Order: sequence, then structure tokens, then C-alpha cells
Amino acid sequence: MLPAYIDEASERDLALEHGLALLRGADEMWVCADDVSEGMAGEIAEARRLGVPVYRVDVGWLLSRVGRDRYAKVLYTYAHTRSM
Repeated sequence: MLPAYIDEASERDLALEHGLALLRGADEMWVCADDVSEGMAGEIAEARRLGVPVYRVDVGWLLSRVGRDRYAKVLYTYAHTRSM
């Protein structure tokens, strides 16, 4: 989402600030990556500090079951149909 309006290469600090601001308003965090970067690790730690539940998606497993074309749709559908 952020790459649409922030160039992370030249505005890294601003991108991290925006990510943390979004996190403070989040009900939960979904980590959809097999490799966690240093920035992501910091966001995960902050989520836990704030008491925001963190869910890890095993991307390789999910892609092997539903394929790349359906991956985003499966995540979106699950996130929007489960009870909160």
C-alpha cells in the first residue's frame, strides 16, 4: 500500500512512520511473507507490544494449494468473512 505514494528507497523513515501509524489503529496484523525483513520484524514487535494479534500466513503452503492467481482473493475473502 505505501509504495503507491511513498518511495521507500528515498523516504524509508517516512514509510516506517506511516506503517507504525497504521498499525496503531489496527485490530490485527497479517504477515504474508516467508522472509521477514528488519522493518517487518520491528512492526511485528510493535504489534505485540500494543496487544495487536499477529497472524502469520505460510505463503509457500498457500500458493501450493490455491495458486498465484487466487492467492490474494483467498486472503481477502478469508479476512472479510470471518467473525471479528
